[in-house]
Amino acid sequence: MSYLKVLRIFHALILALLIFPLVLVAQELNPGVIIDKSNLASLTDATFEGVPIKDMIPEKTQWLIENQNLRIKLAASTPMPKVSRTWELAKKYDNINTVSLNKNGHMIGWTAGMPFPKIDFTAPDAASKLMWNFYVGGDASSFDFLNLEKFAFVFIDGKSGIERQQIWALQYYKMWGRAWSEEPILGNNKLLNRKLLFATYPDDVRGVGTFVNEYVDERPDEAWAYIRSFRRIRRISGNSWSEPIPGTDLLQEDDIGFQTKPSNYKSWKLLETKKILLPIHPDMSLWTWVPEAGAEKTQYPAMDLSVAPYWHPNPDFVVWQPRETYVIEGTPPSYHPYGRRIIYMDAATHTIPMGEIYDKKGDYWKGSMHPVMVYSDPDAGVSLAFPALGVVADYKRMHATNYVTGKPVNKMMNTPGINGDDINVEVLRKGEPVQPR
Repeated sequence: MSYLKVLRIFHALILALLIFPLVLVAQELNPGVIIDKSNLASLTDATFEGVPIKDMIPEKTQWLIENQNLRIKLAASTPMPKVSRTWELAKKYDNINTVSLNKNGHMIGWTAGMPFPKIDFTAPDAASKLMWNFYVGGDASSFDFLNLEKFAFVFIDGKSGIERQQIWALQYYKMWGRAWSEEPILGNNKLLNRKLLFATYPDDVRGVGTFVNEYVDERPDEAWAYIRSFRRIRRISGNSWSEPIPGTDLLQEDDIGFQTKPSNYKSWKLLETKKILLPIHPDMSLWTWVPEAGAEKTQYPAMDLSVAPYWHPNPDFVVWQPRETYVIEGTPPSYHPYGRRIIYMDAATHTIPMGEIYDKKGDYWKGSMHPVMVYSDPDAGVSLAFPALGVVADYKRMHATNYVTGKPVNKMMNTPGINGDDINVEVLRKGEPVQPR
């Protein structure tokens, strides 16, 4: 054997010996481990399901762990239920060939189903298409009528804890792109959605909220609000989607991660696709509010009330899975209060369990978490992912508004006995959710 060959083997052995100890000390974490500020720094070289932990926790999430007492409980990757209906409709209406974006990023040619079932992720419009998939075809949007007739906004001070609670209703009737009806389109006026979002309790805020007609084309929304002090209903700006929900830390668009037509934003950019730890819990019931439970800890089981700032998801209730994630940056128009937002979209369900909001100076302003759980409707034979808890935390004010969902009297999805005409501005004056006939 030549001297050169012996030397190469010797070098290879030395290299192997140097690497081998590193392999031995790399720690593979097990499901159930809680990552918090006491152990995050020591987990730099740890992995979970073979992926480095440090690569799956975004920078701002790490900041929340280190500085704001966020605790993350690891769970094994588990598939969420697949809603096949939207994909079937995409095929039925040939969305691959009939749906496109115009020069303003607005979706055209869409009838129903997942609008963009096949996306070229290298194309400049990939992020816009993903946002439209979320908005009209994702799990949390794949209903004909969302009847969240009783949920609570919980207002939280980061130092002292829960301040108060209000009860609200969200009734959201889809007029175009209906997935569970014989006819995908109702009427001929190009209405996309009719939305009611308003307070029902306490009495001093009853009826406060908005009614919105949203169109499938590019015309501005039509929006109305009930001015309680004058007992009058007033037409408000069609840009109300970028204005606050009264008394809360949310803009109208902040609900369930993002709630306005994607073309209302100036631009969207797909930053990357990667495995990220997201709050997704396929085994947990959707309901995160037990109003009859009395004590705060049992009334809000999904909230971590044990430590300041009191608004994070409770690790005993919400778990975090490695999920294939689209990381998307959105830039709003110049009149908008936000400078930009980062969206973490779960690739399988097209939901948005997590996000970051920055001001116009580029500073971190708000954190957004919408842990996703499962809503099942045995009668319809469907189970889908839906955000069961909302956390929108203003880290400048150290104040947050959480929403929690209580088990409704009527079906949450596609409630029978209510039609689109029932969802109207006069409901605000009454201050009570529309009930089935």
